[in-house]
Amino acid sequence: MQSISNEDQQELEFLLARAFYSTGIPFNTIDNEDFQIFFKKTCPLFKIPTW
Repeated sequence: MQSISNEDQQELEFLLARAFYSTGIPFNTIDNEDFQIFFKKTCPLFKIPTW
């Protein structure tokens, strides 16, 4: 199984946080099961952060 580099993981986390902040989406949206399924399907190597 492939893995994502720490640098890429950190960049993706930053971009995700910025997108949440700039759109006003509550951070707890990340805990939604459907949201997590979407991320696992679109980018399976990305580890979904827990804030």
